[in-house]
Amino acid sequence: LKQHLRETTTTNDVYEALLSSHHEADARLIISDRKAPAAILRRLRQIIATAFAEGTIGGNEQRLLEQNLQSLDKALATCDRVRSTPIPPVYGSHASRLMVFYLAFLPMALLNFLPVRGTIEVTLMVGYAMLGLDEISHLFEQ
Repeated sequence: LKQHLRETTTTNDVYEALLSSHHEADARLIISDRKAPAAILRRLRQIIATAFAEGTIGGNEQRLLEQNLQSLDKALATCDRVRSTPIPPVYGSHASRLMVFYLAFLPMALLNFLPVRGTIEVTLMVGYAMLGLDEISHLFEQ
């Protein structure tokens, strides 16, 4: 799921996990799917249904496993929605303006508690940290 959301390749992890248990056909099926986590959930549902039909697991176990898969499916859908929802540009510009406003008035607030040199040092450190976080947030937006 993490690799799917970060749009990184899952090929090696899936192959290693499934090949170690001799399931090469499953590995190919999952890797060829556009959404590997959804393919994994589908395959798990098939395995659970087969195990239930064969009598390997009982009805209670099957229901519990299916509930867990539904929770995972819901989490996957929620993550996909959050990832695909664009952040309006107004939020980014508003946050940047608010940060500049905060940094402009921070020295005036600190002068009551620190000497001038301490005020400058603290303002520089806070400004560096906040501007760095702002830059990281812009990278996340893209």
